[in-house]
Amino acid sequence: MAKNTFPRLNQVEPDEQPILIDATESLRNHILVTLGRPKDLIRIDVVRLWPNTYRANLLVGKSFDQATFAHSYFVTTTDAGKVVTSVPNLSNVYA
Repeated sequence: MAKNTFPRLNQVEPDEQPILIDATESLRNHILVTLGRPKDLIRIDVVRLWPNTYRANLLVGKSFDQATFAHSYFVTTTDAGKVVTSVPNLSNVYA
């Protein structure tokens, strides 16, 4: 039986793989600096969805079982990890 093979389009050689920056830690810091520190901050979750695209959630509360989302952002970055857009806009909320 003949083996069917299909050409791979846009195949990238292993040594030519693009370098993808994971900016989760720098985004956590950027969000804290921009917003300020909320009272009873538990943590800031930053999850990479696609290259240069992240979801950031700020959890606040007296304990984990009482935690709520104080803020949630959809963030895009440059290849170097600099914030390009944020929905909603990041602004100083906590003095």
